[in-house]
Amino acid sequence: MTDDVDLEAELGFEPAVSATGADVSDTSPVRRRPRRKRGWRTRLAGGLVLLVALVSMGALYGAFAGSSNANSSADDQAQIARGQQIYQTTCITCHGANLQGVTDRGVSLIGVGSAATYFQVSTGRMPATGQDAEQPRKTAKYNEA
Repeated sequence: MTDDVDLEAELGFEPAVSATGADVSDTSPVRRRPRRKRGWRTRLAGGLVLLVALVSMGALYGAFAGSSNANSSADDQAQIARGQQIYQTTCITCHGANLQGVTDRGVSLIGVGSAATYFQVSTGRMPATGQDAEQPRKTAKYNEA
């Protein structure tokens, strides 16, 4: 760093403020507080506090969350059997055994999401009456049950 004499000689005048913004008249060194090194005890204590907090939150969630609203496996099996029966008697004739579609009857359902299928069935558009791009809405043949 250049001193004030060099700046004055180089510029022809003494600058009011240094290039760094520091007060050039104050030459005392900046005192900094020495950093404390964290010991292994401090780190271990912090880790234990975090662990206790996480375990406590998990226990509180488990206590207040209650049980899920999942159906019993017997109900699930009955719904699966009913859905399979409906599929085999109505859907398979147009959409095929593997949902690949049947020529001149129904399009492939591969890659079609469950929301689209639900919409078509719940609004009465399926089973379809023809091969039109848009099926007219009619009374639904299937309900939630």
